[in-house]
Amino acid sequence: KLEIQGYNKRELIFAKKNQLSTYERPQLPKAKALPAPMSAEKAAKKATMKGKYSQLLKKFPARMDYLQYGFEKDYGLYPQTDYMGQKDLPAGYWIYIYPNWYIFKSKNK
Repeated sequence: KLEIQGYNKRELIFAKKNQLSTYERPQLPKAKALPAPMSAEKAAKKATMKGKYSQLLKKFPARMDYLQYGFEKDYGLYPQTDYMGQKDLPAGYWIYIYPNWYIFKSKNK
């Protein structure tokens, strides 16, 4: 008799001994240490993407976003005003420099 617990239901099933096999849990790779964040001044300069953006409106931490965006991401124009629990964010050009998002008002030509 086996008990299987799913996300929203539990069921009992019956199986014969020859229907069962062993299962080995896969080994997960060891997590790599995250790099130390660069200095605030260096990160703010890098966030301008070599002068592509100007007039910083907001900076806020999002440490785990590197999992989705890497350690540097020029996301571009994002008009939404909320993100991951942050409220009243200004619409603007979003740049991720680990571990922070930077929102700029202007894109320079």
